[in-house]
Amino acid sequence: MKKKIRILHVLSSHIYSGAENVVCQIISMFRSDPYYEMVYCSPDGPIREALEARQVSYVPIEKVCRREIQRVIAEVSPNLVHAHDVRASIVCAMAAGGVGGNRLPVISHIHACFDSMTKISAKSLSYLLFSGSFKKIFWVSESSLKHYAFSGMVRGKSQILYNVIDPDKLKQRLEEDTASYGYDVVFLGRFTDQKNPKRIVGILECLQKQLQLQQEPLWQGQFQAAMIGDGALYSSIQQMVQEKGLEQVIALPGYQSNPYKALASAKAFLMASRYEGTPMSVLEAMALGVPVVSTATDGIADVVKSGVTGYLEETDEKLAERLKELLTDPKKQKSMSEASKKQFAQTCDRKKYRQTLDTVYQENAVW
Repeated sequence: MKKKIRILHVLSSHIYSGAENVVCQIISMFRSDPYYEMVYCSPDGPIREALEARQVSYVPIEKVCRREIQRVIAEVSPNLVHAHDVRASIVCAMAAGGVGGNRLPVISHIHACFDSMTKISAKSLSYLLFSGSFKKIFWVSESSLKHYAFSGMVRGKSQILYNVIDPDKLKQRLEEDTASYGYDVVFLGRFTDQKNPKRIVGILECLQKQLQLQQEPLWQGQFQAAMIGDGALYSSIQQMVQEKGLEQVIALPGYQSNPYKALASAKAFLMASRYEGTPMSVLEAMALGVPVVSTATDGIADVVKSGVTGYLEETDEKLAERLKELLTDPKKQKSMSEASKKQFAQTCDRKKYRQTLDTVYQENAVW
């Protein structure tokens, strides 16, 4: 007889963003299965509101440390721990029994390969040290695994698990928003160094100059862009926009719990991340038929077909030029929009994703 499995998902962040979205997607996939129960655990903060809206069982902690995780393990009594970042993975391995002899199985899920993981550092070495305690390591893109400094030493227990989203839930969120938007370009993400929002402002400034220089009759440089999100760099971005006189061009609405209708209104989705896994926002843009214009960063290059579903470029000038093409050529924008939707439908296999997790959970859970 099949036994019920209780999964404890652990994250180090207290906000709702890409990795947090992935965990909510996983919990949603298994919600109707009577043989699974899933609990979300992280430091308390803005994440609480997002989880309440999604009816996710939540155990808040002060911080991700051995003492706190051991307390939650004793309280929840999970059959398996699924940790979703480097710190959470290491701490959960310690809390579950330590290096090489953990009593409770731990799955590590790496959603992006940070700079400190691409070279020999305290972080990359610590992860390698505890990797022997992980039953499985999921990486959200081949490039994330490849760029890890010690990838060859963990590849044997590693597996690529590209992110997926639920298009039905996305459609539902669209219908919940009664507002109207008319953005031409949208950036959606955290205002952090990883997402490189200062470069986003620079690209949009370059786009404005290109439109003015060529005297595009429909635009004259007065397109409307939105940088949706919040984070440590929000104030500096706000100041940067003001100093450059771009207040009428770039809207900064802050964090939006439901940004999807605003994203769907755009002719292009812009990114310039320093590193990524497979961003949920890129998948959401593709599902909504919004062509992605981005640097060829990690997992983004795996899902965006340059020249077909969007563009992958390296310089600000080239990125701005590609945006200009999508803004001024309706036929090209429509073609790429349709290609994006088609590509999403072909690559986003939620059934296979769930089967992969189910197999790993069933093989490694303990009672």
